[in-house]
Amino acid sequence: MLIDPNFYSSLTALATVILFCVAWKQLEKISKQTRADFLFRFDREFFGNKKNQKIIRSIEEKEKLLKQNGGKFDEYDLDDYLGYFNMMKKFVDEKLINFKFIDDSFGHYIVRAWENEEIKIYIRGLRVESNDYRYYESFEIIAKRIINKERKIRV
Repeated sequence: MLIDPNFYSSLTALATVILFCVAWKQLEKISKQTRADFLFRFDREFFGNKKNQKIIRSIEEKEKLLKQNGGKFDEYDLDDYLGYFNMMKKFVDEKLINFKFIDDSFGHYIVRAWENEEIKIYIRGLRVESNDYRYYESFEIIAKRIINKERKIRV
């Protein structure tokens, strides 16, 4: 009994499709694991940073931040801290992190920083001094998005 040559072609095509599906599933798993690892490391880097911890505490306790105003931090410290929030917005835009994760994990800290008068004055000063109103624009956008979401929930 002879087997139709089309049978082998069909069998090869079916095997290829099955292998493709298995590979696709494996890539999905690897992608999810990589993303989870990235989120975990990002979270630990932000909250594990001693200066960030001190800045968070100072903001929460409504203490002065910058040394020039009687606080403990220089502009570089504050820039590093606020830079995380700028970066988070860019990660959301690039779909590396979803907004819900940012809001759930960092939303409180983003809003507290945005609503801090000393930080507002600092950012305004940078924008005026440089004549570039894009300074911390990403931070501003994500903060306002979180604030607007909170307002909708509370209404």
